[in-house]
Amino acid sequence: DGCASIVKLELPFVGADIDHPSTLAYLFGRVEALQLREVSVAAGAIIAKAFANCSHLVSVSLPRGINIIPEQCFAGCSKLEKVLNLDSVKQIGRAAFMNCSSIEHITLAKAEVIEDAAFVSCTSLVEFVLSGSIKQIGKDILGGCNMLSKLALAFTHNVDSVSLLGRGISSSLTDVHVIGNILGKHAFAGCARLAKV
Repeated sequence: DGCASIVKLELPFVGADIDHPSTLAYLFGRVEALQLREVSVAAGAIIAKAFANCSHLVSVSLPRGINIIPEQCFAGCSKLEKVLNLDSVKQIGRAAFMNCSSIEHITLAKAEVIEDAAFVSCTSLVEFVLSGSIKQIGKDILGGCNMLSKLALAFTHNVDSVSLLGRGISSSLTDVHVIGNILGKHAFAGCARLAKV
C-alpha cells in the first residue's frame, strides 16, 4: 500500500496470485498504480488485465520470447505509446489493447491468433503490420481505429473470411498491402480514400 505515486517499475516476472488472480493488486495492495508510466518485465507470462486502466502508462518492455498478451492486458492504457518485444508474440487476447488511444504503430511478425476487438478504439493507430503464420483473426480487431491509414497483411496460411477492419476505419485507410487469401466479401467497402492496394 502507499504506492499510488510510483512512476517506474522493473519486475523480474509478472504472474498471478491466488487471492488476486487478475490484477496487480498482489503488488500494490488496494492502491491502484495510477501514476505508473514505465514498466519493464524481464521474464515470465503476463496475466489477464495485468496493466488494465493504468492510464499514465507510456512504455512497456515485455520479456523476449513472450508468447501471449492476454485478455484486456493493457485495456484502457490511454497514454500507452510503445510496447517493446511484440515481435515474438503468437497470441493477442480479446480486447488486449482496447482504448490504447496513444499507440500509433503495431507490428506483429509471428502472430497466430488475434482475438476479437484486440485493438479496438486505438484511435491514434496509423499503421498496422501483420505477418506470419496467422491461423485465426477475431471480429472487429481494428474497430474504431479511425486514424488507420496503412494496413499491411502478409500470411503463410490462408484465412478465409476476416471482419478485420471493423467499424470506423474505412474512411481513413489510404494504403493496403495484402499477401494471401485473407479478406472476405466487401472487405474494403466504404474506403473512399484508398489509393493503393
